Amino acid sequence: MAVIPKTANLTKSTAGILNAIRYGIGGEYYAGVPKAEDTTASIRAVGEAILAFQSRQNAFVSALMNRITFEVIKSKQYENPWAMFKRGYLEYGETIEEIFVNLCKVRGFNPQASPSRVFQRNIPSVSSAFHSMNVQCEYPTTISEEQLRQAFLSLNGVTTLIAGIVTAMYTAMNYDEFNLMKYLIARLALDGKIPVQTIDAPSASTSSGIVTKIKTVANNFEFMSDEYNIAGVKNFAMKADQYVLEQTDLNAIIDVNVLATSFNMEKAEFMGHVVTFDSFGNIDTDRLAQILENDTSFVPFTATELGYLSKIRAVVCAKDFFMIYDNLQKMTENYNGDGLAWNYFLHKWQTLSASPFENITLFTDQSSAVSSVAIDQSNLTVSVAGATRFTATVTTTGFASKEVEWSLTAGTGTLNDYISVDQYGIVTVKTGATDGTYTLTATSLADSTKYDTVTITVDLT
Repeated sequence: MAVIPKTANLTKSTAGILNAIRYGIGGEYYAGVPKAEDTTASIRAVGEAILAFQSRQNAFVSALMNRITFEVIKSKQYENPWAMFKRGYLEYGETIEEIFVNLCKVRGFNPQASPSRVFQRNIPSVSSAFHSMNVQCEYPTTISEEQLRQAFLSLNGVTTLIAGIVTAMYTAMNYDEFNLMKYLIARLALDGKIPVQTIDAPSASTSSGIVTKIKTVANNFEFMSDEYNIAGVKNFAMKADQYVLEQTDLNAIIDVNVLATSFNMEKAEFMGHVVTFDSFGNIDTDRLAQILENDTSFVPFTATELGYLSKIRAVVCAKDFFMIYDNLQKMTENYNGDGLAWNYFLHKWQTLSASPFENITLFTDQSSAVSSVAIDQSNLTVSVAGATRFTATVTTTGFASKEVEWSLTAGTGTLNDYISVDQYGIVTVKTGATDGTYTLTATSLADSTKYDTVTITVDLT
């Protein structure tokens, strides 16, 4: 669960922090600034000494920000409720190559064939995905001299001011990180990449059926299958490595004890594998647009899409589904002499991606369907051997897959090894292909009754 933002619990009193800064800076600052006592009068005297010289102000604010920043990071600010999925820190510029080794081939034992195949190469089937830094944002804030002057008028004014400012920066950072993680799943779902289970709208009367479907998927995750991941590879995830993401509405009515039993866990242990979310339809799109303004792959949500997303009730996924790494988290500062203020910038750079190989399934009461399939290119005449890529637009409602299967059939031409289409819609015509017509078909994987065709005429003479 998310933690409500609150001011940092500093480990020392205001006087203790002021004195630690005094000893830490030393030199002229130590000589000119008196030792602080836990009285308002003493704090004011320290403030007067600091504010008397610009060099002291700069040294003090920098040291105080650094110290309180450290304390705030350790304190209970607003935490990303999905922070357990993060992988850690990466060096700047580092790219993660995720490697998945598919199942080894199998064949029957045949002593007679062994002389001819004993030295054959049997190369493993290996798939890979690359994850690079794709989020770079900063959180700016300003501390004015007047704010600092007013802060020295009360016993805890200085630490309260700075702690509040720093906490707001880190709170915003964690809030945006949670939004980005929701966006990651939401966009994959809308693009039809994530396997879907349709359930009834959550209520007390339907909760048992919903739990049954979640249990079934969780059980199936433990067996080798290519049905539950984006790449369509055979993989599995034991229940100890599974997490259940529940919309708060569903979490309120679901029988946690029953679900815990299905995971073979005590309730207390199982609760560590349950995380909640308010709604995938409740994503701060304005802040997302600002963070991802330079990301050409960013696609804002439409009102219709947000309606679909609001009906995602739960997600079951392997812990390693999220590929999230911090690349940089740094505070920088600059004194603005013209504005009599200190500008601070909290920089956050991150790799935020998803594994195509790890299991995930979403549960929704939103119906999904394929409306139409349209090949984006028109009929084609091929007069020179080569390759042409075709694409298809699949119009859907809900979270139906937008994938198509490509096929080629002969019209007046003859299919042979010199003309073919691959899974990506690339039609290759080689010298030796038979002249004539061929029909290229794109068929929806979600609904085979929805397809489109174009005619390819081959004339290599």
